[in-house]
Amino acid sequence: MIRALAVLALAIFSANAWAQAYPNKPIRLVVGFTPGGVSDVLARALSARLSQNLGQQVVVDNRPGAGTTIASEIVAKSAPDGYTLYFCDATTHAINASLYGKLPYDSVKDFTFISLVASTPLLLVVNPALPAKTVPEFVDRLRARLRAEIAEGEPCGILAVSLGGMVALSWLARYPGDFKAGIVINSSLGD
Repeated sequence: MIRALAVLALAIFSANAWAQAYPNKPIRLVVGFTPGGVSDVLARALSARLSQNLGQQVVVDNRPGAGTTIASEIVAKSAPDGYTLYFCDATTHAINASLYGKLPYDSVKDFTFISLVASTPLLLVVNPALPAKTVPEFVDRLRARLRAEIAEGEPCGILAVSLGGMVALSWLARYPGDFKAGIVINSSLGD
């Protein structure tokens, strides 16, 4: 009987301790990009709404660098108490494991998906004077130019296309065989 009362008392006191309102202190929303970009603007809009709905300040903490690896590491190593959230780009988060030989976190095991917040379009654009109006037309022009360079005895016979950031990775996913055709995509994966 005494044991049962002790267990009941422990359960009641434990429940009261857990019943404290969340959040009872500011929440940190880490963003892996610099202030002023799309991710930052969306994170600030989200933090304002969360602050209003939760009655607690949600602070945006921009931690750019290393293709969002710095921000990811901060969040992965934070206490699992709900006071550090990560506003991340699904593309960089998913691809970094393939891009970098060793990460200071596990992209799958160290994070839990909560919600898709926004979707932003990425565009592949060319100078309007270029006759290519579709991606297949553009790829065909690249291949034709590559063949012409090889026929003219160009020293390396490789055509480089520079695409910014993750656009190149999305494009490569659609046209993976182009590496075999000698088309090299130069994507600077910085911030």
